Amino acid sequence: MSTSSSITARFSLELRSNVVTSSCNSLVSREVLASPAGRGVEVIVLGSDGAPLASVVVDLDAQSIAEAAGLPAAKLSQVAWLSDVRRAAGPAGERAQSLALYAALQQARIAQRHQLGVAAIDDSTPLSRSLALTPISGLPVVSAPGRGSFRRFAQRVDIALARSFAAAQSEDDPIAPASLVREVEMFLRGYFERMWQTQWFRAVEQRTLTRTQYVYTLSSMHQFVRYTTRILAGCVAAADDSQLRLHFVRHLQGEINHEVIIERDLAVLGEDVEFVVGQMGPNLPTRAFMAAQESAIGFHRDPVLLMAASLAAEGISGHLDQRFMDALHANVAGWGVAEPERVTRFYSSHIDYDGGDDGHWEQTMAMLATHLRDETALARFVSMLRVTTDAMLRCYDSWIDEMPLG
Repeated sequence: MSTSSSITARFSLELRSNVVTSSCNSLVSREVLASPAGRGVEVIVLGSDGAPLASVVVDLDAQSIAEAAGLPAAKLSQVAWLSDVRRAAGPAGERAQSLALYAALQQARIAQRHQLGVAAIDDSTPLSRSLALTPISGLPVVSAPGRGSFRRFAQRVDIALARSFAAAQSEDDPIAPASLVREVEMFLRGYFERMWQTQWFRAVEQRTLTRTQYVYTLSSMHQFVRYTTRILAGCVAAADDSQLRLHFVRHLQGEINHEVIIERDLAVLGEDVEFVVGQMGPNLPTRAFMAAQESAIGFHRDPVLLMAASLAAEGISGHLDQRFMDALHANVAGWGVAEPERVTRFYSSHIDYDGGDDGHWEQTMAMLATHLRDETALARFVSMLRVTTDAMLRCYDSWIDEMPLG
């Protein structure tokens, strides 16, 4: 692959500026570099000498894809498009191309794109064979000056991910779990950005959270928090790996009686705690979250899969800070509560429990980085993570929407 000096300089600049990178635990050192490119992301695989071995651009913009695909943009919101697929000659370049394709397709999955498009000469090219591309029906052959004629092909993103991972993976040169978990981290960055945009967090920030909505929030949280120790005990029982088992033992110990903190907050507010504990049923989004986490260990008996629920719930409290608590206290004071700190202990305590370098959030991410060993495990985990995070965001919106009368 020919590379100009300006491109090499740009590679170095991006590495120094700490653009999202991940490395493979490989016999030959490689780095995977992802950076914005036009309306998508460019992924570059660097060799041990820092020179590019392979690169690919994944386009995520529907209008841009429409121009390449020859289809209406309205139909392409869940499509990603590969372009500028390049590699160095030889086995190293071929392997690096598979890794670049896999990393690019991870970007597509993070953006929740489910189908992949690409232009190729025909279905016998190495790229077409490696991804098992099929022609898009009804589209004519197109000609590019100096490059010949091309057809447009498609494949499901999940199938392309599995095939490119298999091509990039090797027993003597594996893709490290720490590299795979990078996708989880990137997905969660978007989740936390969406969290701050939920109606609940906007209400706290704007000082419009009502007492009724806050009580409903605590009461709804009690519906799943009270089962946490039992769920974690199931994880301890199901964990065959000793380190994983120890992780859940410690997590369980840190969750004992957390529902009691909610009960005390409600009691200070003068609410009917007995109803919340013994008679209340969860609303639909709360039940969806509960069903997801309960199935992970109750049906699948998969402690690693259960971590998706932990990251969705504890990730929120682990990313709160004193600025948030000050805003929450300002809301509570506005209801005439003389000591806001006495009715917000569940939130304030969980900033400590879940946040920081030794909190549940970091412990879970560290354990995950050693247990997502292949694309199959990652795909299943990301699927569960989407369910739990979506449910939690819906919870925070519902706790405002369902209580409009302050």
